[in-house]
Amino acid sequence: MNVAGEVFVVTGAGSGIGRQTVALLNDEGREVIAVDRAARRARDEVLTAQGIEYVRGDVRRLETWERVDDATGDRLVAGVAVCAGIMDVPDGDLADTPQASWRATLDANVYGAVQSCRWAVARLQAKRGALVTVGSIVAHRGSATSQIAYTTSKGALRAFTRELAVSQARRGVRVNHVMPGLVSTPMTSALTDNKEDLRRRLVHIPAGRIAHPREIAEVVAWLLSEKSSYLFGAEIVVDGGLSASFMTGREP
Repeated sequence: MNVAGEVFVVTGAGSGIGRQTVALLNDEGREVIAVDRAARRARDEVLTAQGIEYVRGDVRRLETWERVDDATGDRLVAGVAVCAGIMDVPDGDLADTPQASWRATLDANVYGAVQSCRWAVARLQAKRGALVTVGSIVAHRGSATSQIAYTTSKGALRAFTRELAVSQARRGVRVNHVMPGLVSTPMTSALTDNKEDLRRRLVHIPAGRIAHPREIAEVVAWLLSEKSSYLFGAEIVVDGGLSASFMTGREP
């Protein structure tokens, strides 16, 4: 249950892992500020639930965080989940990826996360606060089908989170990182909508399926809770066994 006067903040809250993290925290009785750049759907049962406040804005912009400050009010910030990111620009190998894609991807996935974390560490409670960044398995293994700008951005986020974890541990703020494999979200629909492409990807996943965003959100919510009180700088891979296996034995 929520501690009186505490609030959690989730970015990228409009869909996918962020949206499911908001729902899980709400189910636990936590008060949540949901941050996303998209307009809230009037009938969205998650973002209109009691105990959830929606702040629309781009996490790269200072004015968004000023609005989050206003929403926070006098409450103490107990946890922040940084789930916002993009993967919807042209991306491939080094020769084929446009300069504009590099700029857009690094700006959203690195600078956006940096701005989110800058706000978070200034407000998280010492000896209690928790911060979780959500990256990708591609920062751990690299992508067989090149998406070099996205992979670079997630590698940078992983390194950034590691160093931030060390510096914040000194004041008792826990910073940890989650690296999901393939997850069924609007952002990954281009990778999963084609049945043949999906079949070829599933060959390499021992679990034989892609993840539901709630399965990743469960890990994020756990890292934000007191149940993970001795985890500082952890990198948790949630990929259905993909990175653990050399060959799955499944037929292509």
